[in-house]
Amino acid sequence: MDTSNYAYKQKALQTFISDNKILTKVTRWWRNFTTRRQLQHLSSHLLNDIGLTKEQAQQESYRHFWDK
Repeated sequence: MDTSNYAYKQKALQTFISDNKILTKVTRWWRNFTTRRQLQHLSSHLLNDIGLTKEQAQQESYRHFWDK
């Protein structure tokens, strides 16, 4: 077995996994940012449909995008 080729494949796989984790995190942050911003603009009727009060929606919209 060619160990240099194996090492290269292992490094490439580790880089891919690391990049995928970063992409997943950035995607989650973007989703948090956009949905929290959208909460600010929902009417009381729509908030009631999803089980939130205006105060709860406002509190959620003030959270940072990196908060889970």
